[in-house]
Amino acid sequence: MDPEIGHMGQAARAAGIEFGFLHVISNNLARTYPDDLSNERCSTVVQRRALLLDRISQIIRLRLRTARQVPADHGVNP
Repeated sequence: MDPEIGHMGQAARAAGIEFGFLHVISNNLARTYPDDLSNERCSTVVQRRALLLDRISQIIRLRLRTARQVPADHGVNP
């Protein structure tokens, strides 16, 4: 498990919300790509990662807003 997951779980507990996580694979070893773990600190990779993280944050915020609007007995997805 990535070390960031623990911090996210703690933040969820502090906020009084349930926590689950989706592990996103950050490197594909099946074939080579222009961006991988060997160049993850290059400015273009950092900029694109920031855009991706912003989009992920938007999705999470939207989901949390939606979850608060759903009655407790209907808010669980199997």
